[in-house]
Formats: sequence, structure tokens, C-alpha cells
Amino acid sequence: TINPIRGSFNQSVELIEDFCKMSSCKPKYFTLMRDPFEWHNSFFHYLRDVGKWEPTYGFFENTTFKEYLTSEKISDGWLIRNLNEIPNEKPLTEKDYEKAIEILSNFEVGLYENLPAFLNKLQDIFGFKAHDDSERAKNENKLSRKAKRSEITKLEMETFTEKTKYDHKIYNYFKNKKLEEAK
Repeated sequence: TINPIRGSFNQSVELIEDFCKMSSCKPKYFTLMRDPFEWHNSFFHYLRDVGKWEPTYGFFENTTFKEYLTSEKISDGWLIRNLNEIPNEKPLTEKDYEKAIEILSNFEVGLYENLPAFLNKLQDIFGFKAHDDSERAKNENKLSRKAKRSEITKLEMETFTEKTKYDHKIYNYFKNKKLEEAK
């Protein structure tokens, strides 16, 4: 999710909405979703191996991705938590998921695996030339070998999927919605 303003999601939206009322514009919101396994794989390796400038760099030092998948360090429901302003200590509920779906119904949602098409759509909506830097970003993380699904045991994947069930649920909701729209 792109957060152009730091702070809580609701404060950001209120500020944008107020600004748009004063300037007679209508805000447009968008976000990009990624398969939860791929998101966690990238997140883990970025914070462990690449993002030395990040305050949380080194948090996963001496941890393997497989250990991370089944650990308490795993982040669950990042998008749902940010949209609903739910602290990490509080378990997510079906109601939290439903509220996130309601909020995201006002967003143009793209899928990372279809990034070029989503960038083209944003170009049509906003009238700017969007550049797909995904190849450059992949190249910056080449020193960090990401895990393949085939390297993860069934039990590890089941544990990961249970811990991130709302990440999977929201991703699958929008993936299925995109498939329906394509028909």
C-alpha cells in the first residue's frame, strides 16, 4: 500500500478528503496486493539482507526464512491492521477482514503478478506515464536467495497459511474479483 502521508490511515484519508473538498477534486485511491507467500518471502529477505537503511534491518539476523514462516516474528494481516488501525498484539477477526474489504471497495486494486497491466490502468486513470521498475527491484535483491515454495514442507506451509489466513483471504478475494472482471 502506498501511504503518501505518514500517520494513521484514517488521519491520512481525512486530510486527503479535506484537501480535495477545498480544491474541488475527487481523490482516487489505489493499492497493490501480492501473493502472501511471495510478500513474506520478499519482506523477510529485504529486511534481513538488503534494507540496511531500514530501522528494522537485522531483525531477522540468524533466522532462516523457513524458521520465520512458523515463528512468532511473522507479520499477519499488515494491510488489514493498517486499514483498521489494529495493533499487532490484537488477534484479527472476520469483522476486521470485512471492514478492510469495505474500505478497499473504494480503491483501484492491482495484483503484483499483473503489475504492467495495473500500471497501464493507473496511467489511464491519472494520466501519467507509469514505469515498471519491478525488474530493477528484483535485481537489487539478487544477493539474497529467496526461498521457493517447493523448499517448504507441507507442515511449514500449513503453519504459515494458518498464521496468515487473513492475508490469504483478502488477497484471494481480490484475485478472484480480478478473474471475474476479466470474464
